Amino acid sequence: MHEKKLCFLMFVNKLKITFFTFRKQGATAGDRVYGLLFMPSPSGDDTKMNIAVEAVRLGHATPKVLIQADDENVISAESEDDPVAEYERALNNALQEAKSNGIGVHAPSPLVRSIKNAGEEFQTLELIEAVQKLCDRNTVTCVIEYIFDGSRFRVHITDPDLQKAGLQYANFTLILGGIASPRMGNPRLDPPTKSEPFAEQAKAFVETRLLHRELKISLHGTDKSGICAVGTVLHPRGNIGVELLKNGLARVSDWSARMMNPLDIPAFRVAENNAKVRCKSSMLFLMLRLFVFIHSSHHVCCLACKHWCLALVYRTGNFWCF
Repeated sequence: MHEKKLCFLMFVNKLKITFFTFRKQGATAGDRVYGLLFMPSPSGDDTKMNIAVEAVRLGHATPKVLIQADDENVISAESEDDPVAEYERALNNALQEAKSNGIGVHAPSPLVRSIKNAGEEFQTLELIEAVQKLCDRNTVTCVIEYIFDGSRFRVHITDPDLQKAGLQYANFTLILGGIASPRMGNPRLDPPTKSEPFAEQAKAFVETRLLHRELKISLHGTDKSGICAVGTVLHPRGNIGVELLKNGLARVSDWSARMMNPLDIPAFRVAENNAKVRCKSSMLFLMLRLFVFIHSSHHVCCLACKHWCLALVYRTGNFWCF
């Protein structure tokens, strides 16, 4: 990040860059271009600063080829006019300086994040137990990184309380407790699968409210595979699961609702029932208008209209059990 800021300031100020490149030929290398990037020194003198050497000196990078003690004596004996030997000496000196200062990747407690994934480096049940022991009020601070669908998210932990357990900056999949949203299709499969009705609407509804936000999450348990965690997102404006139910973008999931606090379930039931009532009212109004339109325009017999309207209700209810 430090080198990026330096290069950005150099670009803004329209400073001159001096660089040397050479091409590495070969079937495996392709047409790659290798080189050294220099920029004017921030001190304002006439010397040029090597970006690679600066990155090593700050502990942001390490040389690919480390110079041993014997090799260092050989390089010192070489001609000082050799640019390769001079560059290797600069990298080695910068590496030794970073190690002696204990900065960057050479620090006693490096500032580099150790990313772990649930199901690979740790079990989700271990995360739930660590949250119950270490975190305040059994809630963990996380960032919603990706939305699979309305009820499944990819979550990144940022809670410092889990640093002792080695689970800070860990990733896991979260299933919203108490609800189930329609699944998104996967176009990469062969043959590709289609999205369920209202899946895109549910995903967009959640993305506008939760994506890339740091929120508290309460974990209740895991699914039958033991990889995905079941929990509740604690948003200041309310429960996202209840809002999905109110808008008819989810259904109550009994298996995950049994893991939650029983006092939280009535709000889910009320929201789902209200969405069903609104849907039935709108469908009855639509059926009445269609009935009047068909009889006034085409004079279809009553029996046919009745069967057609009942089929409409059945198909609509078959999607979401309204």
